[in-house]
Amino acid sequence: MLVLILPLAACRGPGPSGGVDPPPSGSLSVSFIDVGQGDSVLVQAGGESYLIDAGRAEEGPNIVDFLRDRGVRDLDGIVVSNPDADHIGGFLDVFDAFQIRTVYLSGDPKGTLTYNTFLRGARDEGSEVEVIRAGMLMDWGGVQADA
Repeated sequence: MLVLILPLAACRGPGPSGGVDPPPSGSLSVSFIDVGQGDSVLVQAGGESYLIDAGRAEEGPNIVDFLRDRGVRDLDGIVVSNPDADHIGGFLDVFDAFQIRTVYLSGDPKGTLTYNTFLRGARDEGSEVEVIRAGMLMDWGGVQADA
């Protein structure tokens, strides 16, 4: 379970391009994305963007469009809450569309083709891979994420 400790929330409206501009420095935006069976969450804080889960593979293009509409140009990190296909399949399109600095894994090993393809995508992307442990604190643009 990932808990965000929120210092400041901001409401945003449409940006000049018709999409929503990234939140200003010192603010936080959390967007929940419907990916069918589950959810995907975009966290934007302090000029940084993080994506938690991405649904099944067929949701990948929708996730990419949503991120672009929210002004995302690259991702500082993605979080895999668990390695099942309905949580990671959409990340393959995300890897193709955005540079991803860090991939946070739950540490739950999964030997499926989908998970192995995901790991290969992370490696090909050149992303740093970090396993999240209980109690781990991460600073996401001035917001503390507590694993």
